[in-house]
Amino acid sequence: MTVFDEILDVLRARKIAFVERLTRIYICSVGAHIINLENKKRKFYLVMGRVADLRVHIFFIAPSGFFKSEVLYQLLDDETGVVSGTRMGTAFEGGMTAAAFVGTVKLTKNGEASIETGAAWIHRETIVGIEEFAEITNMMKQMYNVQMADALLTALDKGWVRKRLARSGEKGIHYPTNLSMWTGSQPTRLDLGAGIGRRFYMQEFIPTREEREVIAEHRRKGRGVSTSPQRVMKIKNLIEQIIEKVEHLNYIEFTAQIDSFLQNYKLIHFEEELFERIAIGYNVMIGNFDDVLLVRLTPELREIIEQGIAERRSVKMGSDINQVTSILKDFDGEMTVSEMMYELANFSIDGRAAYKLINAAANTGRISMVGNLLTSKWQRAKK
Repeated sequence: MTVFDEILDVLRARKIAFVERLTRIYICSVGAHIINLENKKRKFYLVMGRVADLRVHIFFIAPSGFFKSEVLYQLLDDETGVVSGTRMGTAFEGGMTAAAFVGTVKLTKNGEASIETGAAWIHRETIVGIEEFAEITNMMKQMYNVQMADALLTALDKGWVRKRLARSGEKGIHYPTNLSMWTGSQPTRLDLGAGIGRRFYMQEFIPTREEREVIAEHRRKGRGVSTSPQRVMKIKNLIEQIIEKVEHLNYIEFTAQIDSFLQNYKLIHFEEELFERIAIGYNVMIGNFDDVLLVRLTPELREIIEQGIAERRSVKMGSDINQVTSILKDFDGEMTVSEMMYELANFSIDGRAAYKLINAAANTGRISMVGNLLTSKWQRAKK
């Protein structure tokens, strides 16, 4: 059994709901992170003459209480996380401001400027989980944080933090970082402007009523389930073995099948590159390579990429409004405004925000609202 399968199996044993759907991309990101660190050291894989950045950052979009934090705990927690405690390095931050991520300047008692590097330097070779990304984006909206936004984007994209700050002199803040970021946000707090969305794999989970029942059932089954230290240690040892194999890797090659598969979707070039990195990470975690990594398309990898493409397209339509359309589907395409507001409350959306969201869905043509009745053209097939 590969380390990829071992991680999934341990999470299933812990009674986590929707393991394949929610966590496979994180395992791909682990593989991408491992090979990116080695590629930055030995520069064996280049794209258009420059050293390729192979990281897969993940942005998990879900209503409050539906797995955003749980996935991070299951994978990154110091005591029980299944991928923590290896040379790869992991960290978990509850929340973070843009200044805390990039760094800032403080004045000493003597009035001299002292540059303090941020989390991007502290966790420069680490997979870091940030529980709530909204704090960063809210800071970036302010006029004086325009440079902070640029620094964040460059850190995620190119692996460099560059920012000139007042009182910091000519040099400013300037350092490399190879951290991989796993973070997320509620749909109503989501802001993917300024190019943020381009830097992330977008995972969306807006659970239906049936899926919420499955989650509740798995929670009940999970009562009293142990963490199985022996199995977790086995995974850590397997990850160490993957790291050692990557240290002897000299080349990355793609099969014609995977190129053809991605080209058929007619993706934007940077989206195609993202899914190539996911494919690289997946093949690393499968472990079937020596000095050459041949990136193959397996049935499982096909599922992962197809899911990613579908969710990315869904997010582009507006994850906040997707909550409305998803609920409407649950009610066979017809319900009242008050029923919708009640259901949105299950996603921690208060009455005022819910009414605004319903009107936004109607104004954009995603649903129809006539008086107090909400309808959609979509209808669930009758059994």
